[in-house]
Amino acid sequence: MEYGEHDGLLLTDVEYATCKDLLEVRYTVENRNKGQTPVRNDLILAFQNGIGLRTVSPTTWTVMLEGAHARMTQSFRLRDRATRPVIQPDRTW
Repeated sequence: MEYGEHDGLLLTDVEYATCKDLLEVRYTVENRNKGQTPVRNDLILAFQNGIGLRTVSPTTWTVMLEGAHARMTQSFRLRDRATRPVIQPDRTW
């Protein structure tokens, strides 16, 4: 299932898991741009009760060629364990 495309990068296969006070989001990125494209692992935003969650994972970079796929992970600090998170692509990338 396609989750979102922006600037030639397609996000698919978005999954998440919670553990204690952390939300871990895993997703696949496909580069549809020609040539070399730098890609970071901060392409997702997460919310609880309409408030953005703080990213706690380090930002990493990779360079992808056209058609390449990479599995990315982002971690966020949960506000509470009872409220289900809302996960969306970050449209600023």
